[in-house]
Amino acid sequence: MDRNRVARAVGLIAWGYLLLCFHLTVGTIVLVPNWLCYIFFLKAMGGLEPVVPAVKLLFPLGVLLGVWEGLLWGMSAVGIQDFTLLYGLQLVASVLMIYFHFQFLTNLAEIAAQAMLPQRIPLLCLRTIRTLFTTVTALPIAWTEVYPLAVVLGIVGVVIGICTCVVLFGLRKALKRGGLPLQPEMGK
Repeated sequence: MDRNRVARAVGLIAWGYLLLCFHLTVGTIVLVPNWLCYIFFLKAMGGLEPVVPAVKLLFPLGVLLGVWEGLLWGMSAVGIQDFTLLYGLQLVASVLMIYFHFQFLTNLAEIAAQAMLPQRIPLLCLRTIRTLFTTVTALPIAWTEVYPLAVVLGIVGVVIGICTCVVLFGLRKALKRGGLPLQPEMGK
């Protein structure tokens, strides 16, 4: 297996998570939309599939989530800010997003495990922390109405995102340096 190809894919994923973590907005237009991170994720999946074949099962879900984020971005760009009519769809999208990122980070941890790299445990920990955080913030509670709580949740979300990016960029670097050969998962 070409470790450089896998390392490039992990790098794309790290950049995708970095884009997902930071929101640059001018007026009502988000300059770095979330759908862009899903393009990075989908492009990276081809490089991961030979090592972790199960990642191909996430591809349709990644497309769906990218389209959903594109829809939200488009609505926001034209000034539609009230998404209450989409609450049911938002709830379904949140559940799908939680599953997608949980499984995606699990697949990346599997790559680290195959190469006997130390990023496996941090990835699994960050996967769990991210899942819990996303689940809590997806609850139908008006988090933004309590300003100090919204600030704390925002900071915690950014810290989780930055930690995820640091570990993923570390995994990319470790894969480029070498180590044990990567093998396709057996029985999947």
